[in-house]
Amino acid sequence: MPYAVEAEQLTRTFGDFVAVDHISFRVAEG
Repeated sequence: MPYAVEAEQLTRTFGDFVAVDHISFRVAEG
């Protein structure tokens, strides 16, 4: 199945604050 968006192991920090820690997701087309 093709995906419109796919992300693996994303991490987002703001200074010392970890907002997102190793998130993975897929969004199907359509």
